[in-house]
Amino acid sequence: HIGLYDYMPKQEMEQAFQSIRAAVNHPMTAMEFYQHIVPLHGLIKNGHTIIQPTADFDERKATVEVLFPFDVYWDCNQLYVLRNLSEEKDIVAGSMIKTINGESAATVFLSMSSQWTRDGYNEGFADAITYRAFGEFYANFKGLPEIFELEIMNPNGQVTEHSVQALTNP
Repeated sequence: HIGLYDYMPKQEMEQAFQSIRAAVNHPMTAMEFYQHIVPLHGLIKNGHTIIQPTADFDERKATVEVLFPFDVYWDCNQLYVLRNLSEEKDIVAGSMIKTINGESAATVFLSMSSQWTRDGYNEGFADAITYRAFGEFYANFKGLPEIFELEIMNPNGQVTEHSVQALTNP
């Protein structure tokens, strides 16, 4: 990689590689391996470097697997419903997603965004790509649950809990 040490000193980058080598010490699935190496995006900081899941996993997502059933928008460190694609019509556009499967939605989003490719210290690109492809990234980083347990705050401030069926991609 021509710019491997542009944003990270060589010693720190080598420590990251050693950490990955130490963790990859047993048989694992391709997705488990992917989840070990994808944080390198945040260290390399080169928008032309893209670590992706296997073609088989992408094919499963595109044909039969299930995805997060909302288009979302990220603003002021909060995740909002932009468009509801689920059967749960009580969740309206503009609602804040507070938790997803027991995790803070903001923490989930920031974790995924921090692991996506970027140029230098530009955070805007990674954030924009993460919210535009949130369902796909959630599958890549968190798996493919069939049900999403959500805590939602509607635009009027009322907080409700929902069990929402995942969206079948086709």
